Amino acid sequence: MIQHANEQAAAHFPHRESYVDCRGITREFIIDFVRDDDQRFLKAVEAVDYEGRYEFAAMSETDPFLALGKLRQTIRRELSTRYLHGEDDDLELAHDELKGRIEYGGVAVDGQFVNFDALLRLLQAYEGFHFQLRITDPADL
Repeated sequence: MIQHANEQAAAHFPHRESYVDCRGITREFIIDFVRDDDQRFLKAVEAVDYEGRYEFAAMSETDPFLALGKLRQTIRRELSTRYLHGEDDDLELAHDELKGRIEYGGVAVDGQFVNFDALLRLLQAYEGFHFQLRITDPADL
């Protein structure tokens, strides 16, 4: 049964899907397997070539199409919230929460790269406040 689902899935990936984010911007994603030898894991990467682009992942123990459903749900949920306002040196949190992906030299938030210096300036505005840091696997979102 699982082998049959994997054979069907191989015929359908990679493919492209578009979603609208919280700012009304249409974003196109390329959806494919994370690894060729393990079709339980899917990844959606924004079809643009710049640092900080959106990336999402999902997995299913039994069926790649269940992983696709989870992936679509994750993309819609994550694109529905904007965390940052402003540009480069003048970034502000939209609602005292920040969610994104760790990258080399910074973080990816709202489909853009924020270097660690800009992130530090952003956080220093909250001096005296408490914070919580939680790091999760992309497939667990």
